[in-house]
Amino acid sequence: MSRRMEATQQPPKRTKGTRPLLLIAGLVVVGLCLCLLLGARWVFLRATDMDINSGVLRHQVRVLTLPVAEEQEDSPLSREVRRLGIVTAETPLWKRTSESRLWRGIHVCYIYGGVLARATELVMSLELSKTPDDERREVLQRFMLALQSADPQHAEQQARLITDEIAGRAPRPAQ
Repeated sequence: MSRRMEATQQPPKRTKGTRPLLLIAGLVVVGLCLCLLLGARWVFLRATDMDINSGVLRHQVRVLTLPVAEEQEDSPLSREVRRLGIVTAETPLWKRTSESRLWRGIHVCYIYGGVLARATELVMSLELSKTPDDERREVLQRFMLALQSADPQHAEQQARLITDEIAGRAPRPAQ
C-alpha cells in the first residue's frame, strides 16, 4: 500500500485533553440527573410562605436556587383582615408553610402550615356562625396578635380556642 492510502485508512487522531473533559462533563450530567431524581432541594423547589403580619401567601419556584417565579395570593384570613380594616404592619414577615420538590412527590409541611390551616378554619367558623363584623374584628385582632408573636404553637392554640368558643355559641342543627 502506498503511504497515501495508509494515511486515509487510519482513524483520525484525537487530542489528548478531550477524553478527560468528556468524562468530567458526563459525570456532571449524571450527577445533576441523579439530583433531579432524588428531589434535591437546591435543584427545584416550589414553596409557599405566609406573611404573619397580614396573612398573605407567597408562592415561589426556584431552580438551582435561583428564583424563577413568584406570586402573591390572598388567604381567607388576609381577605377578612383587609375587609374588616384591621391594621397590620406594612413590612411583610414571611414564614414557610410548605414546600415540594420535583418528581419524588416530596412535600414538607412546616409548623406555619398548621397555623395557616387553623386560621382558615377560624375564618370559616366565623362565616358559618354568621358572626357580626364588630365581633369578627375583635376575634381576628386577638388572633393576629397571637400570630405576630412569632410563636406558631401559641397562634395555633389561640385559633383552636377561638374556634371552639365560636362553635359553642353556634346554634346546633335540629335533630
